[in-house]
Amino acid sequence: MVKGTILVFGAHPDDMEIGAGGTLVKLHEENYDIYPVIGTVPGDASTVETRLKEAEESARCFSKNKPIILVDDPHQLDFNRKLIGKIDEIMVRIKPDTVFTHWLGDSHQDHIKLTQSVISASRNNDMDILMYERTIPGTITNASFKAQLFVDVTGQFEDKIKALNMHFSQVKKYGDKLIEALRGRAAYNGYFIGKKYAEVFEIIRIKKW
Repeated sequence: MVKGTILVFGAHPDDMEIGAGGTLVKLHEENYDIYPVIGTVPGDASTVETRLKEAEESARCFSKNKPIILVDDPHQLDFNRKLIGKIDEIMVRIKPDTVFTHWLGDSHQDHIKLTQSVISASRNNDMDILMYERTIPGTITNASFKAQLFVDVTGQFEDKIKALNMHFSQVKKYGDKLIEALRGRAAYNGYFIGKKYAEVFEIIRIKKW
């Protein structure tokens, strides 16, 4: 029996695995129905084809559903009525209990615009909305992420890395430093809850009782 329905947004392929991969694997193991939504796939035709295949392979690690692509043209990933409408249609159709998306303080404008659109589209719904940490690689911002919800992913961290490694073109591009950075961040977060690894989220909205 499905325990709940999850919508997870990432502006580009591999974003959601970087930010919430361990949590997604954990929820998948607990029989949640997870729908990955990718904002857009940048690059020329051959690059887009490669990255779409990688995204589909990666999604199999934490979902039974193929990724949904919001817009074909990266320049159309903007905070506007059209994108909000597309996201709203997905939310109405899937009826998620929980939504994961980028942090509003992220350094990448695509990440910010997508989350702004997600929040606007969810205004008439009662779903939980959680933002995952700043995407790596990225640059420093003057905003401060509020780690309000900790998820123990000690048992799922290697599966997170497995999912991320499916994005071979990007892992090859950024090298071992990306994996080392994610492992270090997860260990740092885990320290605060007495676990080896954890992922953390900032809350936009959450229901209880």
